[in-house]
Amino acid sequence: MTPETRQLLAHLSESLLVGIAFLVLAAATVVLFMLWRGLIIARREGAEYVRRVLAYVAAAEDQARRTALTSLEPQIRVASAVAGVRAAARVLIGGPAALPGADDDSAPV
Repeated sequence: MTPETRQLLAHLSESLLVGIAFLVLAAATVVLFMLWRGLIIARREGAEYVRRVLAYVAAAEDQARRTALTSLEPQIRVASAVAGVRAAARVLIGGPAALPGADDDSAPV
């Protein structure tokens, strides 16, 4: 291979490498531009998205609270009735002195 041929091939490979580098640079520019546009759109629509998510969370929390109260309400009624019966039995068996706070000096006379 002659020195002129080697030099010609070196210039050709250099041109190809520069072309590949240009294509990579162009692709990176397009990707960065798309990322920049996406961030602008996200900033603009982010507040609406956060509002929707918070409304969804509030609705789910309300539904969970209603479900919990619905399932616990019978148990609360039974526990309240049992506490009332115990207090009434305590008063009937022990008199007014058996009431909580009866031996306190802070109780009204």
